[in-house]
Amino acid sequence: MPANCEGRVMKNVFQFIMVFLLILPAVSGEWSEPVAVIEGGGPSLIQDKNGVYWLAHDNMVDNNEDIYLIYSRDLVEWSDPIRVTLDLEADYHPSLIQTTKGEYLVVFTSLRSGNYDIYISRSMDGLGWSEPIQLIFDEASDWYPNLYQDSEGRLILVFASSRSGSSGIYITASRDGVNWSEAKNVVEPGNDIYPLIVEAGDRFWLVFARHTGDYDDRSRANEHELFLTSSFDLDSWAKPLQLTSSLTGRFALYPAFIKTADGALRLSYTSNDLGNEEVYIMGSEDGFQWSSPERITKNVEYSESIGSTVRFKCDLKSMVDNGEGLVIAFECARTGSDIYITMGQPGLSGGGEGVSKQLVMGFLALAIALAAAIIYKKTR
Repeated sequence: MPANCEGRVMKNVFQFIMVFLLILPAVSGEWSEPVAVIEGGGPSLIQDKNGVYWLAHDNMVDNNEDIYLIYSRDLVEWSDPIRVTLDLEADYHPSLIQTTKGEYLVVFTSLRSGNYDIYISRSMDGLGWSEPIQLIFDEASDWYPNLYQDSEGRLILVFASSRSGSSGIYITASRDGVNWSEAKNVVEPGNDIYPLIVEAGDRFWLVFARHTGDYDDRSRANEHELFLTSSFDLDSWAKPLQLTSSLTGRFALYPAFIKTADGALRLSYTSNDLGNEEVYIMGSEDGFQWSSPERITKNVEYSESIGSTVRFKCDLKSMVDNGEGLVIAFECARTGSDIYITMGQPGLSGGGEGVSKQLVMGFLALAIALAAAIIYKKTR
């Protein structure tokens, strides 16, 4: 093969490689710098029919933990806190929705009965709230509620409960928000917490966190992974699929789970694989093929920038699709216990979205192989 011909082949291969290397930065999405909006924890963020954002959260005021709300039209200027509950016992971990009829509903965990139970409160305007009513009655601990309304207008509540001995995921449903079905176990209990449910395509999808470590081994005591199951009828559920795979001794926890306006699934969660806790996001078009996780926060870099080696928690979170991108509210202890907001559009790879790094590397390998084949053929 003439040297100039071989040179042209290698030049073309080099140009091919450079084009795909330039694609790589576009794979990652862009997210705004997280901004603290209020002190508190357990954020539950929605955008109502009028485009107003409502953020339910729990906060300790005067040594009393209760549920509060703030609202905003632009995610910048927020209202003063609206108190939803007032009780001497702790109320926390709210889940807020607006129904198709325009009513606001919030469920939360409370100790007011002397046990961890789930209560519900209602409002027609988000400002004045009804006296909470106990929703789940059981001697076991019931917590981490997630309220959802499906396409038929049915209210669905998923929550974690210790009624079977270990923590399991349970579900109940209601047509009117008053009369609820008997709570049923979704999957065989396996120390499961943080359930979240959405309806997408022809079925319901449920994400939850499962303990995968060893309580007797301190280095692995907090290992958790996220799992996904699905159902066509809320009665029969598929075998759970593990979505995350953390390093030994690390975890994937505190999920936020939604269906976007175009029907895709988005899952945000916290991982401490990098040492500090960071917020990640992944996605799927069909619930079966999932993208690689994309890191949203830069907590490691933040700690380095202030000359600190402190590892701070980055816990519960909530997410909405406002039609222009995703808005994520998350609890983080950068400067105390505050709720932060970040906005962006994930550049997800895999799962049928975008160009994955694996795909890029595949093209690179193919280009090199083709070049080698051409050179070999010409030199025979």
